[in-house]
Amino acid sequence: VMYSNQGRLEDSEKHYQEAIGKGHVGALNNLALLYYNKNIKVQDANDLIDHYLTKKPDDQVALAVQAILNLWAGNLAVFHKQQETLLQKITADNIENLNWYIGNLLIHKQYHLTLQVFEESDKRLAMKEKLKPVWYAALQLADTQDKRLLQMPPEIAENMNDVLQEIHERQEVYYGSK
Repeated sequence: VMYSNQGRLEDSEKHYQEAIGKGHVGALNNLALLYYNKNIKVQDANDLIDHYLTKKPDDQVALAVQAILNLWAGNLAVFHKQQETLLQKITADNIENLNWYIGNLLIHKQYHLTLQVFEESDKRLAMKEKLKPVWYAALQLADTQDKRLLQMPPEIAENMNDVLQEIHERQEVYYGSK
């Protein structure tokens, strides 16, 4: 992780591969995320997360990663099936993991799908309340002219703008600048 944070991709990759060779299962997930975050080696990232999930099939964070990696790879049918499974397994105790997932849906311009996820999961998980800045960002990105945007509390606006800025920065990694 340290090498990755320092921008030393080759060193990060080498150390993750060494850890995988020594049986450190978590390195599979970490290397898949490294590839994803750098927008490289799509198939390798998918293979790594699939292998990780054979070892830890109930890891909800990894299930979210797997779904996003399939979206990134363009495997939409697989992505939609995985999303359905993931949303059934998410509980109020681990909704924070959903924040990463929702953010990555927005990064990959799945604005209306994100709103659908919020609507379908809100009764069970109170997602709109718990992820308020992300929810308002999704409303704005979906350009729905939703009147709820007008009801946004002023204290949420700065956080929402931070979310939007991060989404736009990550979109540049995957789709280039506007």
